[in-house]
Amino acid sequence: MRDYPACSNGVIAINWQVALLILSSNLDDLSISFFVGLRRRVPVYTVAMMATISAASMATGLLLGDSVSAVLPDTWAEYISAAVFFALAVWFLHQGVEVDDDTITTSVREEMGVAAGVMLGSALGINSLTLGFSGGLAGFSLVSTSLWAGIVSLTFLLVGTRMGGQLNFRFIHVWGDIIAGGFLLVLGLLQII
Repeated sequence: MRDYPACSNGVIAINWQVALLILSSNLDDLSISFFVGLRRRVPVYTVAMMATISAASMATGLLLGDSVSAVLPDTWAEYISAAVFFALAVWFLHQGVEVDDDTITTSVREEMGVAAGVMLGSALGINSLTLGFSGGLAGFSLVSTSLWAGIVSLTFLLVGTRMGGQLNFRFIHVWGDIIAGGFLLVLGLLQII
């Protein structure tokens, strides 16, 4: 895996492809947390736990992708990575187009506790795992990508749960998936260009 150098101020640098991957994997965190925030108050420790699961899922995916890419010819790894990015892009775009108003208004009803936070964090972590796998095939840095994925997830979850009642959730939910799908299409194209 390629590790990107630390900036002079000590912050781990990322390139724009890694930034697109991180944003794509965490946009659902933002939309889901808006929804949860509409209904319940979520403790900060639960949000932090969910973000940690996201970062760990990204790291696991990156490690798996890197391991697979070590035994495949470079061009195969790039094409497999692009195919996964394209498949996930189609899924995200489909999710954005197929939003059902009943789903938006009837899901989470109970207060968000630790157990529910682990379940939701694990569900959200599936995106990070699969996108991390593609990132590992593409040679993205394990440390910086996972760290930034956790930071972005924490930020999106905090913002979403705190502001969920003040914004139009349907708009964020629909466009969040479509934007993520667009980012993934760009990442897929970059793998084969």
